[in-house]
Amino acid sequence: MTEMIYHGGPVLEQIELVCIYLNVIVRGVSTGNWSTPQLREMASSLDTFLDPLATSAYLDALAEYGEDTVYQIGQGRRLASYFLTAGPFLQKEGQANVIATSPEAEVLDKANMQGSAHVVPWLRQQILRGVLPFAGPNRCYVIFLPPGLVLELGIGLHDAFFLSSSDEENEVYFAVIVYPEGKHLLDQFTLTLSHEIAEVVTNPSHARSGWHTDDESSSEMRTCVHKCSTTASLMVTGSSRFGPGNPRSVFDGANRLPLHKACRRSAGRRKRRVRGETVQP
Repeated sequence: MTEMIYHGGPVLEQIELVCIYLNVIVRGVSTGNWSTPQLREMASSLDTFLDPLATSAYLDALAEYGEDTVYQIGQGRRLASYFLTAGPFLQKEGQANVIATSPEAEVLDKANMQGSAHVVPWLRQQILRGVLPFAGPNRCYVIFLPPGLVLELGIGLHDAFFLSSSDEENEVYFAVIVYPEGKHLLDQFTLTLSHEIAEVVTNPSHARSGWHTDDESSSEMRTCVHKCSTTASLMVTGSSRFGPGNPRSVFDGANRLPLHKACRRSAGRRKRRVRGETVQP
């Protein structure tokens, strides 16, 4: 049985979601625009999804990752949504439609030298300029990319960085979500989004590890998060990938318990270890 181990890093107790619908200008590359009616409607649907999700049993089910630590995980909220533009960035040969997310110094230095698209320098600048709310211990900036841009790896990623090299107090937590392709776009969006939120809450900073397994080959945690995020997606959109649905808020009292049970059943199949102790959930 896989052990989920707490490594002493931060955990988000009451997540505050700052949504950023980002238009990205890359010279020589045409990307989608969140200002179009179709994408504005999608943004509204995503906000409609996040409002009840942040105050639902989906967050309650993560409370066990605060037990035996200094944190108490509970429900959060969507703080605000913004429509912003980044760039223009230079076209990176062979990867013109790729936007980087890694906060590692080597990657950042290379992006700055080449003028290529990177989330971290842009996000840092917007926060310091006051365009976006200042960073906080529970705040997560969720960046939604427009159609036409991809990440270097995956369809959703999260990480953290400090506002400056001399500032080790104000850590910025962020997630980046790719605009999906194919059919049932809202279903794909909500599945990826709820998955990333669960991981952001329990392990927001890769450099200062929170909860994760030391066995990189294990897929048990990912399977659990996938099951929970699928349940959350179904409950809000009222659909699955096999059929269209309309976004609606259905996290009422009757629906809190089933979601909570579903997540706890998946979580209960794991062992947790906190500070060297093994705990049965």
